[in-house]
Amino acid sequence: MKSYRQFLVLEDDPQLRGVIVSFLGQFLPEWGSIYVAHPGQAKQHIHENLSIGLLVAGLELQGYEETGLDVIRWVREYRRDVACILTTGGGGIVLSSVPEGVPVLLQPFTGAQLIVAVRESWGNLS
Repeated sequence: MKSYRQFLVLEDDPQLRGVIVSFLGQFLPEWGSIYVAHPGQAKQHIHENLSIGLLVAGLELQGYEETGLDVIRWVREYRRDVACILTTGGGGIVLSSVPEGVPVLLQPFTGAQLIVAVRESWGNLS
């Protein structure tokens, strides 16, 4: 497996974004973090930065037409080597619309649940 060194968190809620970055930083202390609220910025980072190996994206992104699910679908088409996790407050997501191999975490979730999802998403890349 390629050696990745960064994870990206796409989340519009700054508090939740900080919690996710903190959890992942504890689990992946050698990895750098990138965090954004704008779907276009997330795509740009993933397109330009081949060291990104993990994307955690919130489903609903207030103020943007694109959702985290849209970004995950884009990643699965253009960067299949990036593991993806979708988080949601449960707002009516149809699980069949989530690409195969993408874990869905319902908020609130624990750090342990996030780490299980990370391992699952990495396992689904093989």
